[in-house]
Amino acid sequence: MVFNQLSYYVKKYSSNLSDSQWTTILNILEDKRKRKHSLREIFDAIFYLLKTGCQWRVLPKEFPNWKLVYYYFTQWKANGIFELLNEVIRGKIRKKKIRTITPRWESLIVKVLRLPEVEPRKGVSMGERK
Repeated sequence: MVFNQLSYYVKKYSSNLSDSQWTTILNILEDKRKRKHSLREIFDAIFYLLKTGCQWRVLPKEFPNWKLVYYYFTQWKANGIFELLNEVIRGKIRKKKIRTITPRWESLIVKVLRLPEVEPRKGVSMGERK
């Protein structure tokens, strides 16, 4: 059985992706290959594991086999897919809040430049006392 990437039926968990979240992820993956299990099911299984903290082997039967889910998790982690998703989603949230996107290091440099200059302490060190 081949699943459509946008719609599938599985038991509802609070960790499941919404349709808009899935569309964002699907656009990033750019994957059009037909599969036995939907990538959405695999993402939902990964998010279920992250939310509940359960072990891989006790993943509910509504999700694909834990070995398949683990395989995709390790592949996406090694390929930087999760970091890319994080950057894209963070960018969308910032755009919603109408914030300018500045890298973290740049904002730290600005804070350092604003610090007042501190005069060196004048005094006698313990080694200089006589």
